Amino acid sequence: RVKFLIFGALICSIACFFYYFAGSISFLIFLRMVDGVGFGIHSTAAGAVAADVIPKSRMMEGMGYFFLYATIAFAIAPGISLSIIGEGQIEKFKLLFILASLVALLSMVLDSCITYERRRKKSPVPTDRKAGEKVDNIAFNNIPDLSQLPNTFFGFEYVVFIPAFLVLLIYLGQSSVMSFLPLYALEFKI
Repeated sequence: RVKFLIFGALICSIACFFYYFAGSISFLIFLRMVDGVGFGIHSTAAGAVAADVIPKSRMMEGMGYFFLYATIAFAIAPGISLSIIGEGQIEKFKLLFILASLVALLSMVLDSCITYERRRKKSPVPTDRKAGEKVDNIAFNNIPDLSQLPNTFFGFEYVVFIPAFLVLLIYLGQSSVMSFLPLYALEFKI
């Protein structure tokens, strides 16, 4: 999970760095998609790492704090970026891209400092046996029958596609508004 955390931050850092050199809308959209993939990897892995580290007795409280700080970051970041870009000169945007790349690199360095061991329960039964098979008077009844697993498409169950499509639609709308909201605010000198 920590490797995914580092990998996601690296993708974000590279994408933010190449924003500096974007000369066309198509390249900018491509970089934004790459940046979104990196952010998705990083944020998902961060939630998984937090859930691993937080004690089970305080899970709700710990995840609450985790998401509270993420919400605070999402609330403060647009104000910081608006103060950096000022009146919207291209040089200020390039400065913002370099700073975002450096912040993602700093996140990658700090992510690499995370060390913890997940405590997994070791299975006392070898998993290469078939269900119902007996070896040395041990019945392997706890091994799932793979023929009863649901049908998948590229490894994903069919039921996951409708919620994924809905989330895609929601975030397309949200990202459109969030992308142009700072420019709209600049028009009114808010």
